Amino acid sequence: MCEAIPIPDFFYDIRSSLPLVGSSHGVVRSLTNVLYLITIGVFVGTFAYYSLPAQLLSEESIVTSEWQKEGYACKPLQKTTIEGLTTDWSYDECVAGVSSPNTDTVFDVEKSDSSTQYDYQFATHGNSSGILSFWDTWNVNAVTSYAWQKEGFTCKPLQTMTVGGLSTDWSYDECVGAVSSPNTDNVFSVVKSDASSQFDYRFATQGDSSGVVSIHDDRVASSVLQETSDAWSRDAFSCFPEPPYDNTFDVPYNYSECIEAIQLPSSSTIMSGEILSSYYPFGFAKSCYLNEFPTMSGKPDVNSRLEQSTGSDPARLAGIIVNVVCRACGGGSDGCLKVQTSSTQDAVASYDELLSLNSDSHGSFGAELICGETKQNGNGFRCFDKPKPPATKEQAIERYTTEYPPETICAPLKENSPFRCLPAEAPPSTKEQAIERYEYASEYSPEAICEPLKYNSPFQCTRTVEAPMVTRMSLSLATAQAVFALVGVLFVSVLRKIKK
Repeated sequence: MCEAIPIPDFFYDIRSSLPLVGSSHGVVRSLTNVLYLITIGVFVGTFAYYSLPAQLLSEESIVTSEWQKEGYACKPLQKTTIEGLTTDWSYDECVAGVSSPNTDTVFDVEKSDSSTQYDYQFATHGNSSGILSFWDTWNVNAVTSYAWQKEGFTCKPLQTMTVGGLSTDWSYDECVGAVSSPNTDNVFSVVKSDASSQFDYRFATQGDSSGVVSIHDDRVASSVLQETSDAWSRDAFSCFPEPPYDNTFDVPYNYSECIEAIQLPSSSTIMSGEILSSYYPFGFAKSCYLNEFPTMSGKPDVNSRLEQSTGSDPARLAGIIVNVVCRACGGGSDGCLKVQTSSTQDAVASYDELLSLNSDSHGSFGAELICGETKQNGNGFRCFDKPKPPATKEQAIERYTTEYPPETICAPLKENSPFRCLPAEAPPSTKEQAIERYEYASEYSPEAICEPLKYNSPFQCTRTVEAPMVTRMSLSLATAQAVFALVGVLFVSVLRKIKK
């Protein structure tokens, strides 16, 4: 039983004297010294070995979703593409690998709209290159809007629009900048459909089209035609007979203008014959002062009213008579109220007296009676809510400057939706500007360019770890102990053989 299971050394009385293996005490002592020297040498040697850099330092590695970890160097486990650059760079490697913008890395390129722009090749890796384009980014950031302006953007309509005959895709701001101020060259005379001569304003040209506005045309466009023959007025409007004029005097005046337009009796308005004289309030080309005015239908004629007013023969009123042949008018009864005199001077006095008579129960004998005829027009009345067009070019220039500023002319373009809105900062137009923009724009810094690499997870993070001194000493001690045991056994075996 004792031979099958050895009894541990601590059950022996080690204080008892034991005989040495071998016959010579000196040999044993020498071998003992050699054994300790070998053991010490092994311990020192292995400690030195474990202190060498190759053994002292080791790498520790972990996989994480974070792009950086304190004390570790992290690198993505897969490749990714940044603006055409395919790479497995870490963020820090990318920042270090970005080339600064210069005449070699910034180059011109023709874009899809045939414009020449400047791109920036920030890095190369293998067969791939990373290229950034201010123009491409500018276009990518475009948005479609139904509002004509957007903060931080410049908006332009997606379709053309016609403004005053000008076919354009201008934005509102482009239009305002392109409008020419009214002057003697772009304000010009033109004959309108009503045969009147008016002044129009050519505010801009683009390509083959010109933009023209017209005070006259706008006034007509906003007018209202009242076709009833007696619809001579309208609230907040000024109404005029619609041509061709079809009223008693065939004049273009409305009632208010007519009062001012009447020509007083004079040699220019009195037509004297051998016996009789007639008065033409609007000149000889128009009708004479009538005895029976159409608007007074159903009421006494002027002659009858004069009889009632004077109470006797109307001839007493400056010799006025009626229904007498007007020899000066070419013969026949013309309905004019005539003065029985061949003297123009006497006729002037007679008609002055007539026009100045006080109104009777039927109305006036003067301007109100005459102009009452303008309240009737066979073609109706056109009513305007805008003032009359200017009569001279100077007036027209002044009116167009005041009433048609660029903001008013271009206002319709605000409704030309939808709009394409691009960032307000446009791409650089020269290589020098491009280099400066790529260098100083924050979105093109190495840090901004490489930012996507922070999200190229998972990452393998490694660090170098130094073996602790205790570990190195433990390893050296274990090795020394092993050598001590092996060499000791070897020496004992040698001594036993010598003893035999």
